[in-house]
Amino acid sequence: MDKEKILKVIQNAIIESGGEEFDLTSDNDIEILFNNIVQSLDLPFNYYLRNGNEDYWTQIEYYSNKIRKTIIWDYDAGNYDDYDELADAILNLKREIDEFEEKLPVLN
Repeated sequence: MDKEKILKVIQNAIIESGGEEFDLTSDNDIEILFNNIVQSLDLPFNYYLRNGNEDYWTQIEYYSNKIRKTIIWDYDAGNYDDYDELADAILNLKREIDEFEEKLPVLN
């Protein structure tokens, strides 16, 4: 996976939305776009908008097959200035999770 693939998925999502750009300061728009990227590129994590006790936050989760648990990787995943920054964040996230997974033991 590389940045160009991510940006292509973003461009396709814009086209599918009727040409409307995504608001990268909107948690809802980021969730829609992020999940589109994750599904299109078959990435092992997801972005969620969570709420509880009259509060809400964003978080990134992934399921580790090695330990058979869902891991909350990042709270308050934040907003992005542009699509390049979002693509870079996804690439960094993938790299960090892959490195972490390599260090985990396999549970039987």
